[in-house]
Order: sequence, then structure tokens, then C-alpha cells
Amino acid sequence: MGQFKPVGFANNTCLCGNPLPPCFNSAPTSAPAHSPASTTLFDSAPEPAPVSTTLFDLAPAHAPVSTSLNLPVSAPFPDSICGFTELEGLEIHNSPGLHGSIPSCLSEFVNLKFLIIKDTSLSGSIPNLSKNTNLETIILNNNHLSGTIPLSFSTLPLWSLDLSSNYLCGEIPNLANSLGKFDATNFANNTCLCGNPLPPCNNLAPTSAPAPAPQVSAPVP
Repeated sequence: MGQFKPVGFANNTCLCGNPLPPCFNSAPTSAPAHSPASTTLFDSAPEPAPVSTTLFDLAPAHAPVSTSLNLPVSAPFPDSICGFTELEGLEIHNSPGLHGSIPSCLSEFVNLKFLIIKDTSLSGSIPNLSKNTNLETIILNNNHLSGTIPLSFSTLPLWSLDLSSNYLCGEIPNLANSLGKFDATNFANNTCLCGNPLPPCNNLAPTSAPAPAPQVSAPVP
């Protein structure tokens, strides 16, 4: 039979009995190791945030400075994000099950510096971001967004912008005030965007082949 030493049971909270001290004199076998740190998908927070893979059960009191999410579930964009009014950065990526629209409340996040939402099934229009005067990065590629690019983009101090691979249409706002330089690749693979740096709108053509329109049956006379 093997002989086991106390070291084989060390660093537990309150084991007792041979080869450790008897249980009637129970005491920790050593200073208990720190509990494993709870892992969340948040980069930083002023206080520990609860373990979560979504924003559904997070209270505004736990709002982080920035958050990076990878949501492996099929769910709409959680409205609870609207409580994170001090958020400075939001990144959601590789979440094809995330659907619905981008909440318009993001326009109230005046401290927001970067907004990165890509590789999701989010649809609908891009919200008006005219109040987000600190916003320097907007990455919204590979979603199902439609409509036009908000005119408010022309007033933002953008360093980075990627709206490619959506269903956007219409004229690209004048981005002359942006801090970065953008070319056609930043707007590629949309339905019918036009204007600098794409061809002018008086010669409107799709930036890529648009999705087929649904078939409508003619009424039978």
C-alpha cells in the first residue's frame, strides 16, 4: 500500500484526518489559495463584474470603461446596454447569432471613443451618432445593416472607419473633417453606396452585387 504525505493534500481550505491533523482540531491545512478569479468578457471595471457571457444580467453599477464581447448565443442586442452611459468603448465580434438592431441609446454615450460591432446578424439602420463627439473608431463591417450612412459621420473625429459588407445605400457623407483617410475598401460590398471615395451618385451603381429582391406574385385576374 502506498504511503501518502501531507503535501499530497496541502493548500486546501479545511481538510483534516490522517495524514493531516485530526478533525476535532480542524484548522486550514494552509492559508487557503485565492479563489480563482471570476472571468468575464470585460476588459476593465471599477469593481468586480459578475460572471456573464452577455449583458442581460449586468447592472449599470458594474459598467466597465470598455467591454469586449463574443456572444455565442442566438439573442437580440440586449437593451441593458442602455444603462452603461459611461461606456468609452464597445466591441462585439464573431457573434452570428446576435440579431436585432443597434440600440439608438448608444447616441447618448458621450464618452464613447470606439464602437466595433462586426461579424453579427444585426440589421436595421446605423443610429445617429451626432452627440458622440469623442468617437474616433467605427467598425461595423460584416453585418446586415441597411439604410444610409448618418450625416453625423461628417462631424466626427474619425481615425478608423469600416462599413464594408453590409446592405447600405445612398451617398457617403463628406468625411473631410475626419482625422483618417478612407478609400473604397472601407465601403465595399454594400448594396448601392455612392460618392467619394466611390463613384459619384449621378452614376449610381451598386458597390457590389445586391442581394436578390424577393419574388412578388402578380394577382390572378
